[in-house]
Amino acid sequence: MNEEMKVQENVLNGILAEVLHNHCGFSTMAEARMEGISKRCDIQVREQHDHAYFTAIECKTSQDVKGRQNAVIDAKRWFELSSGSCWNAVAVCYPEEIVMPAGKSLYELMGNTKDLLMAKVSPRGVIEGKWIRGGVR
Repeated sequence: MNEEMKVQENVLNGILAEVLHNHCGFSTMAEARMEGISKRCDIQVREQHDHAYFTAIECKTSQDVKGRQNAVIDAKRWFELSSGSCWNAVAVCYPEEIVMPAGKSLYELMGNTKDLLMAKVSPRGVIEGKWIRGGVR
């Protein structure tokens, strides 16, 4: 993979947060910091009516085994770090078409992709050991 053409993860996280907000109506914040915690959450999703609790989304730019493992490790960490305010966690691995967009609109690619690799995560790891492919919706 040509590293010069690769889009940085934090850029992709910002676009995914924007797409989640615009397409699904979620309240999102990319690269969010929580008070008293030095680690940033790739994307925090909060309910419109209750901002006390959030879903942590941790993303990686690789869908290989190592990318999936790292996304799960980061997602699991939010159950420990957030003092109970993280009520859900999701690991996401971006497909190569988004990581290496070949001059296409990242926002459009993110909104239309059906190749995000995603897993719901519990404090123990991937729930039921299932990863699914799908889109933002």
